Amino acid sequence: MHRLHISISKNIEMIEKFDMPYEYLVVEWCPVKSYLIKSGKIKDLFNNKNIIDIVVKPNVSVNENLNPNIFYEYFAKNVGIRMSKYDVLVILNADIVLPEKTMKIVVELVRDNFNKNHYYRPLDRVQVDDNLNIIKSERVHRPKSPDAVICGYYAGDLLIVGRDAVITYGEGYDEVNLKHRTVSQSKMDGEILWNLHRRGITLQFLDAEYWHINHGRPNVHDDSAYNVNGYVNKPNWGFIDYPKKALSEQLIEIG
Repeated sequence: MHRLHISISKNIEMIEKFDMPYEYLVVEWCPVKSYLIKSGKIKDLFNNKNIIDIVVKPNVSVNENLNPNIFYEYFAKNVGIRMSKYDVLVILNADIVLPEKTMKIVVELVRDNFNKNHYYRPLDRVQVDDNLNIIKSERVHRPKSPDAVICGYYAGDLLIVGRDAVITYGEGYDEVNLKHRTVSQSKMDGEILWNLHRRGITLQFLDAEYWHINHGRPNVHDDSAYNVNGYVNKPNWGFIDYPKKALSEQLIEIG
């Protein structure tokens, strides 16, 4: 929760430096307690009317025969994709911050130079502590990586992509793969990039960095279900056929 607060507050601070219309969607997956918009100091962030809390209710998980002990990170991202309204999406994890120089590059890209046949990623990942002090920096592009052509490392951290492209060609993150539904969501971040790549939407790196707030846990990968050959997603991916209830302009329930 602490890293989430840092991420939202700093990203909002950065984007507010530019005259750019935006929405900031925060997707909660099956919360069992109070919603973020009502929780602790997080709720104060919602004084900014551009931040929207989207809650996927537990009954969705039950109806979909999903594992109640798994946080379905990429299924939640699918909900955000489907619920978005702008033409360009910045899809990021809850521990990612775009510093001011990078935010400026992204804003200028969206305003003037966005190519719908590309998706974009900053070239450098900077590990920072909770005070945003630099711990280390590394390049995400690794030429010898099997995934070099679609990203390299840390594909799930941050993705800048056209909304139409990620829906039509990416088809969202794969909700069909049985292992992703039952055991692990590992490698789904790379799979959607392979889907885009194989359908003509290709990687373009930005000469920029993004910050990852250190959580002190090693990344655990399970490659056993990794699909680089493309997939056709469920027609209702992102749970678009479930009821949606707007409790306010900034709080929407799904399910």
